[in-house]
Amino acid sequence: MKNIALLLLAMILITSCDSEEESPERIEIVVPNEPDPVGSNFDFSDWKVTLPVDVNNDGSPDEYAPCN
Repeated sequence: MKNIALLLLAMILITSCDSEEESPERIEIVVPNEPDPVGSNFDFSDWKVTLPVDVNNDGSPDEYAPCN
């Protein structure tokens, strides 16, 4: 059964690489003259990050929120 699956996978990869389809048209990316600072469109003031660690030893994952 494993050999059949490998053979099928090999056939799919070989036939997908042999495609003669035309590539899609190029997409034009417009860059503004004066870009906004990175992250200026996002408000993370109400967000928090939960990490799978227990640094304060309270028995639950630690959560970190932005400083107000």
